Amino acid sequence: MDVRELRQQLGTGQRDFPDADLYEANLAGIDLRGVDLQGANLCRADLRGANLEDAELVGANLAGADLVEADLAGANLAAADLNGAVLSGANLQSANLGRTDLHGADLTDTNLQGADLRQANLHMADLKGADLSGAALDGADLREASLPEGP
Repeated sequence: MDVRELRQQLGTGQRDFPDADLYEANLAGIDLRGVDLQGANLCRADLRGANLEDAELVGANLAGADLVEADLAGANLAAADLNGAVLSGANLQSANLGRTDLHGADLTDTNLQGADLRQANLHMADLKGADLSGAALDGADLREASLPEGP
């Protein structure tokens, strides 16, 4: 599936794209609210400013993806690969990031209020300026992570 085909199917109301291969796709600003992309390959995709609110991204490969200022509120990213992804300024409020690989991810100034980060790999992640209020971090790997400063 390429970007053109994805946009065509979205235009017809299609919302299910499990296991789609969108490697390095330019999806900046796209509206993918509530879309099913479980197991999809979005490695190194450009999703800057995209709306992925309530999207199903369980087990998706988003390694190295650019998600600057993307809206992922309520998205299910359980067990997804976000290794080295750039999520600065993104909205991840109430997102499920349990068991997600965020090793080396840029999470500066992200909204992680109420997010589920249990058992997430945040090793070497940059969380400066992130809002972690109400986030569940039980069992998360925070070794060498840059954490937000206290109030």
